[in-house]
Amino acid sequence: MNKVEEFRARMAAKSQRARYFAELDAAATQSQIEARSRPRKPAATKAPRTPERPPGGRSPAPAGALTTRGTPRVRTLPSGADAPRPCSAGCGRLVRPLHTSIEDFPGTLRQHAAGYCATCYRNGRTR
Repeated sequence: MNKVEEFRARMAAKSQRARYFAELDAAATQSQIEARSRPRKPAATKAPRTPERPPGGRSPAPAGALTTRGTPRVRTLPSGADAPRPCSAGCGRLVRPLHTSIEDFPGTLRQHAAGYCATCYRNGRTR
């Protein structure tokens, strides 16, 4: 075989491969078009919740109770939260224990750091 015939044979094989892959691409495109045209199933819908039956069958939380995912949470003071203390700088202001609210200890200030009120801590009145 001379070089011209070898070249023609390679080009024929190449064009045959190109036709084969073009047919595969056309078939894939056609299947994608068919998949898009199929009707979809309707989305599942949840039944509406009724007020008679709370979520999970639990009883409703008492009025004013803090809830976490539907479960009533009992408010307790952290350990060591016995009573408010005076400011560590000696200014005479009462600071409440950490992690407590003004409702737990009315008439007190929030503890800023290390037992100091915010004013004393900010002004550098530390012992």
